Amino acid sequence: MSWQSTAPGGELRAILPASAEVGSTAKHERFRVWAAQHSPRGYRCHQWRDLPPESFASVGVRINTVVLTLRKR
Repeated sequence: MSWQSTAPGGELRAILPASAEVGSTAKHERFRVWAAQHSPRGYRCHQWRDLPPESFASVGVRINTVVLTLRKR
């Protein structure tokens, strides 16, 4: 599923590397500005949720991850 196929009023949750939330490159910053425009109303402080460290280590992914929640208006 992708943002383009999310219906108006629908939510999209994505598991991303933690750098999506805290990275300092121009690309990270542009993405966060875009994501903030699609924050679920009343949930801005909960738009990003940290997952436990190395949540996917059992399948060989050893990076910290977050869940991003977006709502399409």
